[in-house]
Amino acid sequence: MKDELFNPKEDREISVMGQILIEETSTRAAKLVYEATDYHRDLQHTILKLGKYINTEFEHPTKKPFRPSPELERKRNRRDMGFALIFDYMMSTGLSSVGDSMRKLSIFEQYFDTLNVSDPEKLKTIVEDLQGGDISSSLEFIKSAQPAEEHSLRKSLQTQMIIECIEMGLESYGRTVKQLKAFVPKEGEEQRQSQRLVGALVMGQAAKEDARYRNLFDQKNKEKLVSRLSAFFVPKEAPLNLILKHGFKGINQLTDFQDSGLQWDVWMDWELPFDTYFHASHSVFTCPILKEQCTCNNPPMRLTCGHVISKDAINRLTINVRNRFPRSRHLRFKCPYCPKEQNLDNAKSVDFHAWTIPAENEDEEAEEQVKFLQFVE
Repeated sequence: MKDELFNPKEDREISVMGQILIEETSTRAAKLVYEATDYHRDLQHTILKLGKYINTEFEHPTKKPFRPSPELERKRNRRDMGFALIFDYMMSTGLSSVGDSMRKLSIFEQYFDTLNVSDPEKLKTIVEDLQGGDISSSLEFIKSAQPAEEHSLRKSLQTQMIIECIEMGLESYGRTVKQLKAFVPKEGEEQRQSQRLVGALVMGQAAKEDARYRNLFDQKNKEKLVSRLSAFFVPKEAPLNLILKHGFKGINQLTDFQDSGLQWDVWMDWELPFDTYFHASHSVFTCPILKEQCTCNNPPMRLTCGHVISKDAINRLTINVRNRFPRSRHLRFKCPYCPKEQNLDNAKSVDFHAWTIPAENEDEEAEEQVKFLQFVE
């Protein structure tokens, strides 16, 4: 082939075959260049369209998809909510002394009247006494309040009192013997439990190493007892604790929006841009008329007959009346479930609060959820 294309005998002249091959190669090269030019033009057009879409739909530069931290000192409602969340959290987690100090030292002490803590002074006394091994204040509260789980609480207090007596030494024996007289164990398992506690008391410090009594000295037992007694004054889990718990679970999904930077309206009060199991701590009501979950802007409304529907459902039921009588103060409509006539002014907003009542059995992890209704005008 080399001799055919470049014959050295003819002073390296290109043969006819070589000319044909070169022409075909040049034609193919020119065609390839034209195709590359067209592809580059189309690609550039696509890139320009993508850049235009990015400039329109994306933030530039990319910003965090989180709202800025709210200022708690400028707005009254934020100030009240912020201090109430912190104070409730401290009171429900055993930090009553810290919460009380914060309340006294804060310049916004006058705004603590809207807290959800009932009788914080008594709660503080009970928690501090339990931490010091004294159960007298707890017994007085149980005797006056007479809760349904009074017997279970007395048994837990008796156990904790003997454990504290063993750990604190002989100085607390007199107080322990005096408080033991308040307990009259019943026959059966409870009497055997009392005998077991007395046996641990007789052994003293050696009971910590004994396999029969070792589980009694678990620090979590005291924490559970404090939590059960605190539940009578504040929710079992303070709102701030719930915010932290569910926030830690959803922070990874929220940070994914930081990488995308897409301008989605994720800051609605009634929804999040991802799924989260919040129903364990937040009650949910679905309107039986519209089949939609109620929100803060569309709360459930209780009618005078007792039926509960959403606010949007009431608006749809009264739209014709409001169009005919726009200035009327007394709008009437009929309940969709009963023929009773309703007055719009008598409908009340329903606020669902979930409070946790500890189970009688301390070993059970499951807790009974009791929901109360509070009707707000």
